Amino acid sequence: MNQVNANAELLNEIDHLLGSIVGKKTNQGLILAYLAQIYVRGEEAAKEHAIAVDALGRGSDFDPKREAIVRVEVHKLRRTLKAYYTGPGRSRPVQVALGLGKYALVVDASGAPRAETAAAAPEESKLEIVVPPVEPAPLPRPRWLLVVATAAVVLLFVGYFAWNRQPTSPPDHQPSVANTPANTVRILAGSPDRRYVDSLGHEWLGDRYVNGGRAGSSSAWIRNTPDQGLYKGYREGDFLYEVPLAPGDYEVRIHFAETFYGYDNLNGGGEASRLFQIHVNGVLAASAMDVILHAGGANLAAVKVFPGQRPQADGKLRIRFESNSNEKAFVNAIEIVPGLKDRMLPFRIAAGSTAIAVDPKGQTWLPDRYAIGGRMTERLRPVQADIPELFRFERFGRFEYVLPAVPGHQFQLKLWMAEQYFGVHTPAGGAPRRVFDIFHNGNALLRDFSILDAAGGPAKGVQRTFQHLSPDAQGNIRILFTPTANYAALNAIELIDEGPAGRYR
Repeated sequence: MNQVNANAELLNEIDHLLGSIVGKKTNQGLILAYLAQIYVRGEEAAKEHAIAVDALGRGSDFDPKREAIVRVEVHKLRRTLKAYYTGPGRSRPVQVALGLGKYALVVDASGAPRAETAAAAPEESKLEIVVPPVEPAPLPRPRWLLVVATAAVVLLFVGYFAWNRQPTSPPDHQPSVANTPANTVRILAGSPDRRYVDSLGHEWLGDRYVNGGRAGSSSAWIRNTPDQGLYKGYREGDFLYEVPLAPGDYEVRIHFAETFYGYDNLNGGGEASRLFQIHVNGVLAASAMDVILHAGGANLAAVKVFPGQRPQADGKLRIRFESNSNEKAFVNAIEIVPGLKDRMLPFRIAAGSTAIAVDPKGQTWLPDRYAIGGRMTERLRPVQADIPELFRFERFGRFEYVLPAVPGHQFQLKLWMAEQYFGVHTPAGGAPRRVFDIFHNGNALLRDFSILDAAGGPAKGVQRTFQHLSPDAQGNIRILFTPTANYAALNAIELIDEGPAGRYR
């Protein structure tokens, strides 16, 4: 069998597994789909950090020495596959297992009847000793073997703790640092000595150029972003950033996540629990800033965007945070990039935990963020489209994107979608369809929309464009996807600032 056919058969088997025994086990399914992609591309075994970031959506600062989620889920997946292929799936022509001592698929496509396959190999290697499975007690061993084993374990733990003193995020897994335009400033508020490389390779440095306030830290998990490192530190109180810049137009992006108040947090409360003001170069830029209201909830990332900002006469751009009487102002991160004079830079998202950084047109796309609800999945088959890379991942279900915008401006919205389930995994004739509605700030953009019908078939890209959309009262463009039959789905989204409102009246 040639490699193309072999890969096709493997993908069919992966689809079978995801649709039956593994599909409801979310993390196992994500890992299986990711390892299948690695196998089809002919790449080496995946690394633990890569699985956490690319498959499970963890931030790029994920530290496998402190979090065992990959080892735990791989162990479960190995047992799931073994139980299936030694039971009801014994006669499957293609059988899949996880290799021992590495994160890679082992594929048996011989088709011959077999009582044991690679899937039934011994379950664990010493690499997973940090998270040992619960197993029956072993049979007694000779005393000399017990001594050797004890010494080995001692050495292993000594090595582990020695290694654990090294800097977090193993060097061979850290994202490469992207080329950064001159006069770009990225600040991790409240973190004087940290460095973080985000999901696009942008480098953020510790707190600087600030007077006043108090630094703090949070361990909360922020649910709608791949870049957890932006939200681990904060500065609160009344404080002023004075950032030296060369002359020119800049876009200021201020990042927040409310981890103190809110339904999911110990202090309770919600909207109006914390209100504050933001001034840029002495001008009130945001009054009664309510991060929970702006983001759509607590422990959700939000960003306020202020385009067309210039340094003052002394070469500094000033951002002042002013508390109200009820609580302290705060910020997690500040980003200042060369921008446009009168509008926001385009905002592009590919709906996956790992997105292309730059597409063939030279446009930069962000990994999925600012979404509430729904679920991400990876699609392994190619899509007929101008930019096929945009269709690798999909968000499906009922979900909403809360996209940063500029009050008083109007925006063009572009959506990319392809049907990669109905008509692919289901019979073509008379197959069920997904049908859904799309709303912008409560107003219908599309009703009873079927990707399959719009494209004229499965695995074909569809784009829909909507113009002259206005932000809501919080300065966001909210795009809600609501199913009417099966699930809504989206692959990529683009928001383009058309400029101040009124020019199209």
